[in-house]
Order: sequence, then C-alpha cells, then structure tokens
Amino acid sequence: MKTKKFCLTLLIAAAFWLTPLATPAKPLVWQGMVSFNFDDGYRNVYDNALPVFQKYGVVASFFPVVQYILDQESYAVTWQQLAECQQDGWEIGSHTMTHPDLTTLTDAQIDYELGQSQKILEQHGVNAKTLVFPYSQYNARVLDYTTRYYENSRADVGSNGFDCDRYHIVSQEVTNTTTPEQAIAWINEAVKNKKWLVLMMHQVVTGPPADYEYNVTDLEKIVAYVANNNIPAVTMQQALAIRDDSLGPNLLKNPNLDKLDKSGWAKDWTRNNAAQVTVTPPAVTRVFSSGNRLRIVGSSQQNVASTATIKLPGSGKKQGYFFSFFAEVDVGSPNAGAEIWLDEFDKKGNYIGGQWLGGLYVDTFGMPGFLYQPSSPQVGEVIIDIYSLAGCNVTFSGSNFYFGFIKPSKNCAPILNLLLQH
Repeated sequence: MKTKKFCLTLLIAAAFWLTPLATPAKPLVWQGMVSFNFDDGYRNVYDNALPVFQKYGVVASFFPVVQYILDQESYAVTWQQLAECQQDGWEIGSHTMTHPDLTTLTDAQIDYELGQSQKILEQHGVNAKTLVFPYSQYNARVLDYTTRYYENSRADVGSNGFDCDRYHIVSQEVTNTTTPEQAIAWINEAVKNKKWLVLMMHQVVTGPPADYEYNVTDLEKIVAYVANNNIPAVTMQQALAIRDDSLGPNLLKNPNLDKLDKSGWAKDWTRNNAAQVTVTPPAVTRVFSSGNRLRIVGSSQQNVASTATIKLPGSGKKQGYFFSFFAEVDVGSPNAGAEIWLDEFDKKGNYIGGQWLGGLYVDTFGMPGFLYQPSSPQVGEVIIDIYSLAGCNVTFSGSNFYFGFIKPSKNCAPILNLLLQH
C-alpha cells in the first residue's frame, strides 16, 4: 500500500513537472477572467502602468486616439512606446481618430473615424481588431461601420457572459474613487460566476488622482492580486479566442447559406413564406459576414425560417450548447422584433417540447449569442426556428450561423484527471 501511494505521489509530481501549467494570460477554456483596458493613449500609462504589468507578467489592452499621436501631443504615447507595449503582449486597438461622439456624425465622418484610424495604426505595425466607442456612445449606424472594420467593440457597463455579443462588450470603469478592494471584489465576483470582467481606466499617475486618473500604487495592488491568485488576465482578442476554442464543431447544415436550390432558397433550411423569407446576397462586406444572408421581413403573420434537424452528440441535461450568428435588425415599429425558438425531439424524432432562447428588438448590427441546455436527458435532436413577430414591421438579416456544444472545463492536466479517477 505504501509503495502504491509513493508511486502515485511520484506520478502526480511528474505530471506537474512535465506538463506546462496554464498561465493566467492563456486559459484553455472559458472561465472567470479579467481584462485591463486603458483608453485614449496617455503617455503616463506607458510610464507608470506598463512597468507594473511587466513586473507581474500580466498583459493589458491600449486604445489610443490616433490623432493625438499624429499631433505629437505631450500627453500622448509615441509610436515607439506603443510598439513596446505591443511587444510586451498588450493588445493595441482603436479609440477612433479624434474621439468624437460617433452618433452625432454623418456616415462619411463615421467611416473616416473608424477606417482611417485602423489604417494609420496598421501603417505603424498595429493590427487593430477592437474598437472602443468614445463616451460609450453608439447606435445601429455606428455598428454598421464598426462591423466593416473591426472584430470587436466595447461600450456600456457590466460584465460579460459566455453569450456576450462581441460587438457589445461591456466594461466596468475604475475611477479615481474606486479602491483596490472594490476592484478586487468585482474580479472575485466575475471569477465566481465565470464571467469576463473588463476593467477600464484612462490615466495612471503617481500622486493623488484627479478625474479620469488612477493611482499607480493602487493599480499595482489590483494587478498583484490577479497575478498572485492565478486569475486569467487576458486581452480582448484573447478572451474571445478562448470562447471560440471552448466550442465544439458546428453542427448546423449549410450554416453559411452558400448552398441554394433552384429557387434560390437555402438547402437544409425550411420556411413558411417564400415571399417574406428569402436568401439575399451581401450588400456590404463585413468582418464576420461576407456570404449570403437569411432575410425575414415581418408581415401580418409570423414568418419563420428553420434549420434542418440537428442531432446532438450524446445526450444529457448537463451539456451546454451555444447558438450565434451575425445579425442585422431593422425595427420599424414599437414592440417589434425577431425571436429564436428551439424545438426538442428524442432520438427517434418524437416531439418533446421547446425553449425560447431570446429575441432582438432594436435596430442593431452584431453577433448575439444564445445559451441552450436540453430540458431533459431524453433530448437527442433539435430544430432552431428564427421568426418575425406577427403584425410587426421588422426586417431581420442573419448570416454565418453556428450551433455547437460548449466543451467542459478542464483545470487539471490530462494525466492528473486520469490519476484522480482511481
């Protein structure tokens, strides 16, 4: 017995020694995570914050206003300093050209603020994939142009679940009155609930902080807590890549609507109204939507498009699934919208019931996500219905559909999982 225990101890020790431990910056699956964001591109972030993050091996995301750098403003980071942040693993995104309220601009001005800032950043070695909206102000028109250039965008307040829309990422601002203990409490809550918390700041100073400033000593307390407790600290791109890696294969047939029948309708999809439910070619190329669109136009009746039957891999109530797509919604009347319903069947195709997954009720562009868990272990097949509400003036367009399972969390190395089962 003592020999077996000794061998087991050696095997466990060897597993830890031979197996690379997951670092806080690169968790293998979705879990409680934190991102540090610095808006505007202030030089004191480079001077004061970067050394702190280097000390603890933690990364952050930096979103400069491009014109500030071009004008060589004394308070702005330089191109060389920005490059040093990027070399240390920081993500560099865009905070537009001049930091305007984008909702007040013309279409041409929005396009310039988003497209030109990305172009100039690229000229300086930065592949900006995340946009931060100035003053957290955006609408459907702003999102229209955002989805043409960027993979993600951030605004609003809150924490992000697995089902977050990558074009509606939310954050929590750390102000000059936020104590390290408060920020750490936010982080612990996110870890507990497996949420992704984005902490947003502007300037980092050595003395008493004014509005839009934070003290570097207090910042270090937060960063040190994250590092010392092995809490995953990720960039915006890393967080969403982790979510992608946490998903199984796409179980949908013809998810990109690229296979059409003679009438121009998508194969492996059904519809109830050929006049109101169609497949249309793209009018604008977007980052996540370059192919055909499913188009549903509201009328006096409910207009529905349905997927082919999706066979679930295995069965069991505990398995989670994720449904997502690129969506464009134009709502023309109050209380209008498009909704998602999921029909459940057993393995023999007998109807069991259904679940309402959610709806879209405002003008928007983005990639909404919907979580699904079978209502019982008997569920073996599902069909997804996308429909306009009856009597509503709404136009729904969707593309790049995905439905698949969420991989289980793995916190131990495979050999440890094997050993601990015996």
